[in-house]
Amino acid sequence: MEVYQYLRISTNDGRQTTKNQASEIKKYAEENGFRIDQTIEVEISSRKNNKDRRIDELLERLEKNDILVCSEISRLGRSTSEVIDIVNALIAKEVRVIFIKQNMDIKQNDIQSQVMITMFALFSSIERSLLSERVKSSLQARKEAGVVLGRPKGNSKYLPFKKRIQKLLKKGVSVRKIALTHLPELELKNPTGLHLFIKTELTS
Repeated sequence: MEVYQYLRISTNDGRQTTKNQASEIKKYAEENGFRIDQTIEVEISSRKNNKDRRIDELLERLEKNDILVCSEISRLGRSTSEVIDIVNALIAKEVRVIFIKQNMDIKQNDIQSQVMITMFALFSSIERSLLSERVKSSLQARKEAGVVLGRPKGNSKYLPFKKRIQKLLKKGVSVRKIALTHLPELELKNPTGLHLFIKTELTS
């Protein structure tokens, strides 16, 4: 059995140091009767992929009955869904996982650990659902603005009428009236898309 510590700080956060994390983990290990055998240390943003953050290496090196200690859960992943995927992979390898700040000790064949994993999975599912809804809402808003998805800014059905829209706005005509009466070519039903076009193309 070997005990690993995973130390990671973001390159854009000058307040963090791996030394502080290592000190916290060392204290925890001494208080709980084990020593740190292996260290994986990275200074990189959590937005980077698993390979760059050496997560893949960590998963490869850890073996059955090994222990992984992190100062806090955010060191391991940038989202709940990512962390649960990594933790599940470690549990499948029968690796014990400890997050000091959260006071979490996850191990194989432990009822409390199973409850935590179940809660993790629930939060992960909720997080994915919320992200999906945000993406859908954003895409729908862009679609209503006439933006052609996947293409550079400026590809909008309102673009050919930009000067007309600007002139009417300067005259004090409301966005709603412009949409419903001054752009008959587009057959608009509501001003939502025009509002977004004005915000993104005319005022940004």
